[in-house]
Amino acid sequence: MRSSRKVSEGKKEVTSILSSFAKLRILHYGSKGALSSPQLLSGLKRRQPKFDEGELRRMLTRMERAGLLKRTNKTRAEGDSPLYKITAQARRALKSAKSHLNEFI
Repeated sequence: MRSSRKVSEGKKEVTSILSSFAKLRILHYGSKGALSSPQLLSGLKRRQPKFDEGELRRMLTRMERAGLLKRTNKTRAEGDSPLYKITAQARRALKSAKSHLNEFI
């Protein structure tokens, strides 16, 4: 029983770390300009093939509530998908995260 609990806890930790990297990728992609969720999903799936649309939607909502993203109603050719831009707060967070990652690596 204990070993399966440890595996489950370990899996949650890995999922949490991957989620953090996905958020950094969203900020990185967004730093280059406004993007739609299909564009973000395409970029994320290149690194994390199991990443799905529902997971992205939840993540974008949380990041928007945290003040990291701003959703615009302007759309591109990809249907009615809104565009997401990163905020000044997100730019500062991304710069700090990149600095920390460079120290780590």
